[in-house]
Amino acid sequence: MAPSTGDGSPRDSSSHSYSFSEQYAAQPLVEESFHRGSLMFDRAIQAIPIEESQGQALASKKAKYNGRIKRWPGILLLVLFVGAAAVAISLFAINANKSSMERRDTVQKALANRARIETGVDNPIRIEKDDDGVVNNPKEYKPLGCELPDYQSKRGKIWAVSKNGTEVPVAMKGINWFGMETGMMAPFGLWDNDHNGTTVYAVANFLSANKFNSVRLPLCVENILGNKPLDVSFINRQTNRALDLTSYLSLVQTIVKGLGYRSISVMLSMHTLNLMNTDGSL
Repeated sequence: MAPSTGDGSPRDSSSHSYSFSEQYAAQPLVEESFHRGSLMFDRAIQAIPIEESQGQALASKKAKYNGRIKRWPGILLLVLFVGAAAVAISLFAINANKSSMERRDTVQKALANRARIETGVDNPIRIEKDDDGVVNNPKEYKPLGCELPDYQSKRGKIWAVSKNGTEVPVAMKGINWFGMETGMMAPFGLWDNDHNGTTVYAVANFLSANKFNSVRLPLCVENILGNKPLDVSFINRQTNRALDLTSYLSLVQTIVKGLGYRSISVMLSMHTLNLMNTDGSL
């Protein structure tokens, strides 16, 4: 149907011109938008199947997650460093301990040599080390069992006759060791210091080297009955550490053990009744 004019007559379409604007056309608008750099259509996103996308993501993760490969050289270096340090510390400790033991032995031998009594004979010097490293100063003297023989005098000699009939001539070579019959209640000389004094071990070694086989210990009856602890100032407890000073009789027992350690017999002699010897000797 043709358009009409205001008066109702039909309008001639040939006498009018029409123009078409491309501003609002769909296709040119889309193309122009790409040329102007529209934010909406500027980025082209390629569609990738899900399986391929997941595979690429895993491959990317595997390619980037290589921490173990980078970390193991450092761990190996740390282990080697710690191991080398442990070996070095162990070797240093062993050498230090060895040097310490050598210094200790040198000091102990010097102390033992100071306490040693010159024998005057060509006997080898006895060096006996205790379990704590102390030389020639045992913590205790081991008890020695012996058989009491039957002493018989015949043919101008004294014979020790055993139970099986064996007879051995006895020769006594001994000394007196005074001091226990006095108020000191201890043998003289055991105060061992830098100037004088000695030890039971040194006395026993000296007597044994010079073929002495007996010691007489004079005792006091009053000291035996009292059986009191000893004054520690009369005996050096460090260099005579095997001696028991808790009582008079315990000291006698440990001295007998110390002399018996060198196969020296001990004669216990009741020398006096009291300390002042007012009642005379026995």
